[in-house]
Amino acid sequence: SFAPRLAALLVCAAIGVLSVPSPAQAERRELRFTGPQITRQLAPSFPLRRCLFGELACVRLTRPVVRMQANDPRIFVSVDVGFQPVPGQASQSGSARVAGQPAYDPQAAFYLKRPQLLDFSMEGVPPDQARMVANVISGMLADEFFSEQPLWVLDESDPRQAMARLSLRSVAVQQGALVVTLGDDDEPLEDDQADETPVPGQGSGSTPGPRSTPTPKSL
Repeated sequence: SFAPRLAALLVCAAIGVLSVPSPAQAERRELRFTGPQITRQLAPSFPLRRCLFGELACVRLTRPVVRMQANDPRIFVSVDVGFQPVPGQASQSGSARVAGQPAYDPQAAFYLKRPQLLDFSMEGVPPDQARMVANVISGMLADEFFSEQPLWVLDESDPRQAMARLSLRSVAVQQGALVVTLGDDDEPLEDDQADETPVPGQGSGSTPGPRSTPTPKSL
């Protein structure tokens, strides 16, 4: 009869409604961190400076800017570059950009995994010096700085970030933001994305070793 069929349809509809998460529920299952937010966390760690021979051939990196693109899984970090061949000589100015994919560390921090130097430009520097500066930048950022310095540290005083430490299921760049997805304990943790082969001469992107305990950052 009509009544039993109607009841069955109503039950099916109710089950369907319950099984589809509302926008509010979906939002609670995600944390999103933007480029400007991450930039603010990196900025206090700069400037970085390295000299090759005592106080000769000094490279200085300043003003990090973090960007993410809608259709790219990588995180891009741009820096201003200053190069001073000898003390007292005017510094040459340029810029550099590295990129890598986000990775989660059990110490509740997110790191830039295997960053590579994508581009470097500096006017008025001979090609051999430019290559030297590019190699120094690659070592400073890809091999050293980002192997120890997190992009973001989860703040346990923030309930949602504390929850992420307990129930994090994946971390990825989506629609121009770093998206942390939360899940239930019985849900499998998503594997890291496929490794990228470092580009020769553009940063070895060595795998990070043991890290010291990072300092939490709040939103």
